[in-house]
Amino acid sequence: MKRIILFTLALLFTFSTIGFAQKGITYEVDDSFIVTFPETWEVKERDYKISFINLILPNHSSSVYIYALPISNIKDFKSLDDMVVRSEKDKVLLYSRSGLDIRLQESSSLYIDNHEARRILYSIEEHPPFKKTYHLEYKCQYNEYIYSFIFDGNYDDLETDQLTINDIIDSCKLLNKQENIHGITNIFTVDFPEDWTVKSFRNLATSGISPNELPKVTITFFPMIQESLNEYIDRIKRTEKESIQLEDSQNLYIDNREARLLIYSGYNPKGVKSYYINCYVYGDQNVYYIWSTGNYDDLETDLKTFDKIISSIKILK
Repeated sequence: MKRIILFTLALLFTFSTIGFAQKGITYEVDDSFIVTFPETWEVKERDYKISFINLILPNHSSSVYIYALPISNIKDFKSLDDMVVRSEKDKVLLYSRSGLDIRLQESSSLYIDNHEARRILYSIEEHPPFKKTYHLEYKCQYNEYIYSFIFDGNYDDLETDQLTINDIIDSCKLLNKQENIHGITNIFTVDFPEDWTVKSFRNLATSGISPNELPKVTITFFPMIQESLNEYIDRIKRTEKESIQLEDSQNLYIDNREARLLIYSGYNPKGVKSYYINCYVYGDQNVYYIWSTGNYDDLETDLKTFDKIISSIKILK
């Protein structure tokens, strides 16, 4: 289940006051992260070697930088907090030498894609004071990488800009740099055990099959429906086949979204008692259906593997 420093004065771009588009464009950078921006934004620069992306608004100087930096490339790295403290000192020194007055305004903790992160806000004033800007950074540690998100803009616009920034940060999905990460581009990703065989079916489904052929887990999706999740599950229960019996029904969360798990038992065509797991979760645009089957005697053990698999799922639409 395996996954420089760019602070220069060139980062000082004005971040325009705009609203986040309801239908944004999702970018997958290398296999490091996925992020969604408003449709009007364009990619200005992209570097797969360092998992870096810079987006800009057409005809504006608004710009955002996001990149993933291997911890092995960070000198004397100890922890995320230690890195933030050292970065604050280095930044004050750098900007001061450039004739700018930079001051730390806020430093707080948060989570990005369920991973601990830090938010650091600076104010910057030119000499003489022509204008006051903000420099806002988010830093998150995940596996062996530090993810950085950098925003700059007019300080007076910060309150409004923060709404757009929040949407961008909330859209970000951090990915493991592993060969066993699979899925369908811009739809979902999933992490199967290393020794499983993975098959995809015309960009409609992805299956993981254990070395013994059972258990196997398949993930597919279909367009969003009008029914609520509870209404949909109730309808499924009413249409159950007589040949299978509902053993358990559970509420859970997949990628921070409500989901429902149904466990059935029955006999396969060879007459062997089997289990059938059906799991449903709503995305923004799709309903995701995850199902698994195996020998009933292995259910308790297989459920542990199934839990790890669904816990790795990242829903992108």
